[in-house]
Amino acid sequence: QKRGPGAALRRELAELAQATGAQMLWKEDFACEITKKECFLKTATGRKALFDYSHYTLDGARFFGQRMHGLGWFGAGTEVGGMARQMDQAESRQIAAGGD
Repeated sequence: QKRGPGAALRRELAELAQATGAQMLWKEDFACEITKKECFLKTATGRKALFDYSHYTLDGARFFGQRMHGLGWFGAGTEVGGMARQMDQAESRQIAAGGD
């Protein structure tokens, strides 16, 4: 059970999502290890993940994107999943062509 200033709003949104069949995606699910009560400030390779309190670095965006993918947020049938695949393919082409 979440507590704090936004708890009532979070409960209301969760109830609305359940009633409409929508999926709720919480930032804490990918940005933190809730059971350990820790949130990520660095990537798995030790690179800075956050530019400031709410903006990700490029390394952080990649890291958190991988965590979201691991949580199943970007299934093959979703628009976001398709965009992620297109971005991966474009990056692979750029690397193959000698780009960074």
